[in-house]
Amino acid sequence: MFDLIKELRKNDDTGELFVVGGISKTKVEELERKLNITFTNSYKEFLMEFGRVIGYGVDILGCGQSGEASVVKETLRYRQFGLPNQFVVIRDIGEWVYCLDTTNDGVISWDRNSQNYKKVCNSFEEYICDTILEAKEDWDDEE
Repeated sequence: MFDLIKELRKNDDTGELFVVGGISKTKVEELERKLNITFTNSYKEFLMEFGRVIGYGVDILGCGQSGEASVVKETLRYRQFGLPNQFVVIRDIGEWVYCLDTTNDGVISWDRNSQNYKKVCNSFEEYICDTILEAKEDWDDEE
């Protein structure tokens, strides 16, 4: 899984793709307890292999090796605004957030003002790869 990120990371001569580093299965389980949910297998794999990915203007939330868990912090913050418990914030872009739906591995966009959400991708892996690739293409076009 996540072959695109592995390939971009390997061939990133610009230093624009930053992978924080994976975390242990024990740490993943700790994050799940803090959020009172079970992550999907793909998100668990993402956390254990990459932790968090930042690049080309995109930040896919997760947890760094230091133990700082942006995914927990942002998810708990947005739950205060009414984010349903099955959603985990994976990307905050201001007006709305993108969330992993832990019931089916899909990704939704959620608007805190209207409390509405819509499905934007069928799987977390598809979402992250599409998002990073599109951001890289935009980044390359600007140079």
